[in-house]
Formats: sequence, C-alpha cells, structure tokens
Amino acid sequence: MEEMGACSKPSLKVNLVSIETITRITPSSNDSPHPSRLDLSNIDQILFNHELGLLFFFNNNTLHSQFMDPNLLKPALSKLLSEFYPFAGKLVPAGPRNRLHVECNDEGVEFTITKVECRLSDLLLESVQPDFSPLLPPKSAELKPWEGPIFRCQINSFECGGVVLAASANHSLVDLEGMLIFLSRWADLVRNRDDHANPIKAKSPIFDRTFLLPNDTPIRNSNLKHIDDPQTDHDIIQLKTVLLEITKERAEALKNEVKAQKPTLPATTFQCLVALLWRSVTQARKFDPSKEITLIMLVNCRKFFSIKPLTFCGNCFTEVRARMKAGEVAEGALWEVVEKIGEALGKADKEVAMSEVNWLESQDQTPFDSISIRSEGAADEFRVASLMFPLVYELDFGWGKPSAVKPLSQQNGVVVMFYAPPQKPAGIEMVLTLPDEHMESVEKDEELSAHIHG
Repeated sequence: MEEMGACSKPSLKVNLVSIETITRITPSSNDSPHPSRLDLSNIDQILFNHELGLLFFFNNNTLHSQFMDPNLLKPALSKLLSEFYPFAGKLVPAGPRNRLHVECNDEGVEFTITKVECRLSDLLLESVQPDFSPLLPPKSAELKPWEGPIFRCQINSFECGGVVLAASANHSLVDLEGMLIFLSRWADLVRNRDDHANPIKAKSPIFDRTFLLPNDTPIRNSNLKHIDDPQTDHDIIQLKTVLLEITKERAEALKNEVKAQKPTLPATTFQCLVALLWRSVTQARKFDPSKEITLIMLVNCRKFFSIKPLTFCGNCFTEVRARMKAGEVAEGALWEVVEKIGEALGKADKEVAMSEVNWLESQDQTPFDSISIRSEGAADEFRVASLMFPLVYELDFGWGKPSAVKPLSQQNGVVVMFYAPPQKPAGIEMVLTLPDEHMESVEKDEELSAHIHG
C-alpha cells in the first residue's frame, strides 16, 4: 500500500500494450459442501485496507509452446478454488464495529491477461525499482477496500517471451505464508495435470480462526492505534525504491565481525543485516542523538500456537519493537544494536500475539475500520518485513522456477528482505524505500557499501 500523501519515483515506466481479457474464475465443483461463512479474527479485521501482492518473474527458457498458458492455468485455478473456497468469496462488514467476515459464495477471483511493451531484463537490471503497479489488475477507486474480488492475478506477457505472474489478495484473508500455500498448490495442480495415477498429496488448508478468539491473556501496551490520531506529515514525498543485494559470504562476514565484537552474542545474519540498515537509515534521517527511535519487525506466530507448517491460511503474526536512542544506533557499536534487535525478537510469544487480539476486543465502541496496525509515515520508525521463505522461489508451474520475486507495495521507511534466487550469487535481497534525500545518503554510506559491495 502506498504511503499516504506520498508518490513513488520510478526509474522505468512499465507500459501495458493491451489488456487482453479479464475473466472471473469460479470453483470448478460444488460437490464438496463448504461453510457459507468464514468469521475473521481481530487481527484480520485491521488489515482490510492492505493488499498483499507478489510478482513472480518467469523466463521462457524451455521455449515450450504452452509456457504459462492461461488455458492451463485457469482450469487448475478453478479446481483449486473448490478447496480454497474463501478466496472465491467476498468480504462483508456487519454490525456497529463493521466486523468483516467472508461470505463464501463462490463468486470467484479475477484473472487478467496483458501484453507488456518491454523485456523482463529491462526491469530486472534496474537497481532502482520501477513502479510495478501496472502489472496488477487495477482496482476501481470507487470500490471500498474490502469490495471486489478477494484474490486477483494477472498474467503479463513480455516481448522476450517471459511472463510476470502478479498475485494479490486482501490482507484480511491471508498473510504471506497463506498466500504461498495457495500459489504453491495452484502450481502443483498445473504441473501434475496429466498425472492421474499419482494424485498430489497435499496438506488440507486450515481457515478456522477460533484459536485466535479473545481470551484471558493480560493486555499489554498495544502497538495499534486509531487512524484518526493526528498526522504530522501530509506533504507530498518523492520516494525512491532500490534493490540491495548481499552475497552469502559477505553476510557471513558481517555476522562474524559482529560476533568478534562480542563473542557471546547469539547473532543471526538477519539481525546483523537489519542492524546495519537501521544504522544507515538513522544516519540519513539526521535525528537528534537523544531522540528515541523505533525498529518494527513482524514475527510469524504459527509456532506459538503449535500450527503445522504450511497449513494455516490466515493472518498469524505480531509486531515486536526495538527502541534505542538515535545516537546509539547511528554511532554506537554495531553489536549493541544487534543485541537490542535480538532482545526484541526474543520477546515474541503467544501472549504478545493474544494481547493484541484482546486489546482490539476491548475497543468495543470503535469500528475496526478506524484502527490501524501501523502509524503511516512516522519519521522515527523503520519497519522490516521478511519474505525469507525458501518457498518463495519454489513456485514451479512446470516450466521452471521464478528468476526473481518482487513485493508489490513500496512504503516509506520499509525494507522487505527475502532470499535471492538460487541461481544468483546474492544470498539475500533487500528492497528499501525512502524519500529521495534519505536514499541519497544511504547510497553514499561507506560502511553499508563496504559490507554489500566489498
């Protein structure tokens, strides 16, 4: 979701030659009855205004005549929706708090086919990320955030024969892991379409949210806020998004450098990279050294609820926050920043997750659509979203795995981290979005450049 009052500054414009077709794909079978309604959790409720989007870049290395053929993709998607039925429903608000639920009415998902006037390499060779939004079906500005299809996808065919699959879902239904479960199952159905003797043995998806019902867990200080809280920055901000890549060897060297500063520190590669980026961004923002600033990280909570991996299709995460003085982050020892990040991540548990659920329940006079999971554009915050799932690059419809994966949204003060594709020397890729003036400072940061580029 684009930052309020902000706009991106792309280095390359993605031009659609034409929208070939827009189709509504519905479930192929109603033989297996399913519930007519899915009640959503309190956490789901406050994500209604967010689209979860991913772009998968596929090179046509096989020169197969049916490469990413919609005539193969659409029947498999239709079959998939019979099992993943909430994706084919619609979000409906009800009651004084506008509590959303999914009406599982099988009305279907949106499937769009386009042609694009450039080559895949034109987009992937750019260090400054272009505006990828034309690769996703546009949503009418007249629709409210929860209206329209819950899931939308677009098959974008490029001049070189490559294809970008853009997939987007309303965040109220699903988080990243849930989205990957859905897409991976779709790819399985396409890839094994002729294997009638050996049907796919996949784990059944779980949509039930009852384990996230409010309970007697004490309410802690909530990170959530009312949307109508005063905003201080409504100016138009020119944003720049860049791709930073670091090899496995350089990432390991950074971790070893931190551990040399404090050998007993249980530092991880993730923590060290986040600390390095937080330092660089803090220096760029030129805070008063005594100002307290905040690092926000999302933590997958499935393990706290004993949920089997790759089964739950919903939102199951919480935020953790590391707070330090700006001078400590910008100029202090890097190991101290890493240690603070580790302490924050170590506090994530079931009680933290349920505290947020219970806080939302306690706001019984406040509609859910007036509560936000984040404070938009807060100058003292830096957010980290991790897509570090190996499954991201395992999506194979039968013609090879993606050569690149990109997050759709570009938000001010956010870095999205994910594993690089196996064929690339980079071990981890980081998509960072900042105002132009701050990005200029980050790009000139000698410490950051030394660890990334050598």
